This record gives sequence, structure tokens and C-alpha cells, in this order.
Amino acid sequence: PGIVTLRGGTIQLFEGDKVSETLFVTGGFAEIATERCTVLATEVMAMADVSKAEGEKRLAAAEAAYDEAAKAGPDAEDAALDAIQSARAMVEAAG
Repeated sequence: PGIVTLRGGTIQLFEGDKVSETLFVTGGFAEIATERCTVLATEVMAMADVSKAEGEKRLAAAEAAYDEAAKAGPDAEDAALDAIQSARAMVEAAG
């Protein structure tokens, strides 16, 4: 049991032993307990709404923001890197 940081990627919801839904999250946190997992996501998308084009658009914007963030300091740079990773995960999930 504990709290973990989520990176961009897919999560699966289960009903019993079966996956009932797969979602894309851009990041966030998850609290893992013995009987359940609670997710607090920055953004959640149904897989039907995840597209390679949107991921590539977000990746281009995140890479441009990273160039500016490098001048602003480590915290801004870390946030920009998280956005890049999330956008790459979206492209991969849509692929």
C-alpha cells in the first residue's frame, strides 16, 4: 500500500477479473490499497478519443515549451519533461 506518481499512459479498470474499460491518463497520482486503487489524474481520456495527431500536436507544443523552460529553471524544466513524456505516451497509445 502507498501513493505513487503516474506518468502518461493507459490504465485499466476491472470488474472482477475482467477489464471493463481502458483509459488514457496524462499523469497524476494513485493510492494503492489492499482492496482498491484510487487514481487522481491530471487528465483522463477514453481510448476512443486518443489520437496520434493530438499526441503529435501536444508533443510539438511540449518540446517548444521545454526549450523555454530550460531558461526558467529546474522546476519548469521538470514540468516540461513530464509534458513531453505524456505526449509521447499518447502517440504510442494511439499508434
